[in-house]
Amino acid sequence: MNKNVGIRNDAYQQQIIECFEDCSFNKMDCYLDSLVNDTSDSLNLNTFQKQHFIPILLNTPLIKIENSNFAQSLCQDIQSVIKLNTNNQIKPKEQSLNQTNQLNLKPFTYQLIPKYSISQTESCCTIAINEDCSILLAGCESQIKVFEFKLGITKQTQNLNEHVYCVNNLNFMKKSNQFFSGSYDNSIILWEFNQNKQWISQYKLNGHTSYIDCLILNNNEDLIVSGSGDKTIKFWMKRDEWQCYQTNKNHSDSVFGLSIN
Repeated sequence: MNKNVGIRNDAYQQQIIECFEDCSFNKMDCYLDSLVNDTSDSLNLNTFQKQHFIPILLNTPLIKIENSNFAQSLCQDIQSVIKLNTNNQIKPKEQSLNQTNQLNLKPFTYQLIPKYSISQTESCCTIAINEDCSILLAGCESQIKVFEFKLGITKQTQNLNEHVYCVNNLNFMKKSNQFFSGSYDNSIILWEFNQNKQWISQYKLNGHTSYIDCLILNNNEDLIVSGSGDKTIKFWMKRDEWQCYQTNKNHSDSVFGLSIN
């Protein structure tokens, strides 16, 4: 047998490895990534071999495997791995959907508990519940009512009167025993829980020229973003103290919603 005609598979493998080490890692990675993201049911072996896979390997004239059994075997192995990974990715999603659907099938209803309900004649524009569900805040015109939950009983413990007009935003912080409120009086107030177990005003942020429509806090809890009827978005950052560091004036009317990605 002519040695120039027949080359053993292990020789092909060694040449391919050397080729990868020299210059083809990135090309192969990019191409295999595109195959993994391919949503088709199967790959066309002939197209895969001749148009894509072989040109990637042929960065050196030493490798000539267009018609070799090894090239076809390698293509088939990669194809089977891609199919296996695709199936493994789909099954957990299907199982998760089935479990969710089973949970949704269980019937339940909410019932009013009159003796634990809170009734007030004043309008309530906003409420907030803290992280451990022990405190409820409720806007009551310009006041903020503070309620505690104990053994299923709701009890009012404090009435906060720092705002002048209707309170329409309340947000608890998760990393500290604080919350902040926004009002139609154009101000934002940060409240803290002191040693006497009372909520007190810590900072008052003034800068908007119209009512506060929406407030949002970032995950680090060192940035408050506020939207207002003055058509602006303000960014309040905590350094030594809370200050407005940026004002966005791109809107042409009131800003009613905010979200941080």
